[in-house]
Amino acid sequence: MYWFSVSQYRTGSTVTLMDVDFNALLQNKEAFDKLTTDRVGTLDELKEFSRKYPGLQMETKEKVQIKFR
Repeated sequence: MYWFSVSQYRTGSTVTLMDVDFNALLQNKEAFDKLTTDRVGTLDELKEFSRKYPGLQMETKEKVQIKFR
């Protein structure tokens, strides 16, 4: 089986849309405080957060295409 994806978090045949490493977030006080004090309230804010802080990987594209052949 062949497949293709434009996802930014692709490893082999695995596509990750969202992954949370709670240990990394808990060890980063600034990131943890931002998440727990409602300073990340919109999808755009969550996307920006995922780019800035390790521990949260989130696909930021509106559409992710995966083709199986």
